[in-house]
Amino acid sequence: LERTLRERGYHVLISCYGSDHGRERDNLRFLLSNGIDGLIYLPEDVTASEFHELSTNFPIPVVQVDRYIQGLDSDTVLVNNMEAARTAVSKLISRGHRRVGLISGPKTVLTAKERQVGYLQALSEHDIAYDDALMILGTNDFATGYRGFETLMALQEPPTAVFCTNYNLTMGLITAARERGMKIPEDLDIFGFDCADICSMMKPPLPVVHQPEQEMGRLAASYLIQRLDGYDGQSRA
Repeated sequence: LERTLRERGYHVLISCYGSDHGRERDNLRFLLSNGIDGLIYLPEDVTASEFHELSTNFPIPVVQVDRYIQGLDSDTVLVNNMEAARTAVSKLISRGHRRVGLISGPKTVLTAKERQVGYLQALSEHDIAYDDALMILGTNDFATGYRGFETLMALQEPPTAVFCTNYNLTMGLITAARERGMKIPEDLDIFGFDCADICSMMKPPLPVVHQPEQEMGRLAASYLIQRLDGYDGQSRA
């Protein structure tokens, strides 16, 4: 993203807010009121009405990446989250697992919700009954993955496989499993999301859903540049 924008003379300002709704609003307000030319946005917890309220006096182009706000019309760069999750969980089931856990972000984050739907689709397609105890939701961070592992392993009938829906969750889960002395995948089969570089170095390599990050960044920057150059066509996704 930064490389593509710099080639056209633009500088990139990075503003982080995690899962802090108040900080997300404050950062948006600060950026929009300080003369940025455009916004590449990974939304977390802001609604469409909140965003319109914050941006009403600042008509700049916006490109949403990795997730999107329902009701906010903009160019968007996404992967097919439901299909990716459905495929990952189906692969775990094809290896003989009937109790597959899920550690995921909150339902308020649309991509997390879509990945949860993909998980449920895979269970349904393989005639596996849904068990609420196997579905751990929390913030998209290391701690949720770590604690999620402990919660799942404390069940009377723990899962034999777990699907994690983002990088930090996967790392938390792996760390907790290793601390307990569990072998992966012999003692617990794991399918991660978006941590291909690290997981490929594990022995054996951990399977993950790979997001094409370089291409997503390049495409998001290209969409923004086109808008800045005057393109006013329909929103692209």
